[in-house]
Amino acid sequence: MSQILAPPVSRADLEAYANRLRQQLGIEDVLRIPVLSLIEERIGLLLDSSFNYEYVDIIQLPNEYAHYSPKENLLTIREDVYMRASAGVGRDRFTLAHEIGHYCLHSDNMVLSRAEPGQSIPTYRNPEWQANTFASYFMMPRHLIVGMTAEEVSKYCGTSLQAAQIALKR
Repeated sequence: MSQILAPPVSRADLEAYANRLRQQLGIEDVLRIPVLSLIEERIGLLLDSSFNYEYVDIIQLPNEYAHYSPKENLLTIREDVYMRASAGVGRDRFTLAHEIGHYCLHSDNMVLSRAEPGQSIPTYRNPEWQANTFASYFMMPRHLIVGMTAEEVSKYCGTSLQAAQIALKR
């Protein structure tokens, strides 16, 4: 099975993209971003009127928690992920921020290619790494978490403790 190669993106660029999106959405100084209301209300209203989302049963998306399709400009979210994100579960909130990263970074007109079988993919060209790194900066911007402990970042930003620990190491 071949893997997708995205155009190269640096950590600094991903941080800048995340901060720019926060600014466009008017949440640059918000610690706990309202990820669900961003998806349900603000992205389509403020950024892209063709953006859409849907909630589906686990049977319809058995191997993924959520999925963004650039061709359809559609974010599909499993109902169980939606329910947990609504309840504030950090991992599910991060999953949705990850999909927002795919929306921002991997549009339909982007030139993506497939790696040859056995070809090593540089981290900075891996679309999943890019979306995870974007989500980390989006949910836990450096300027808001400086001086915090991982426990504080997790609590105030609404992320898992593991995501907070990783964010503080970057």
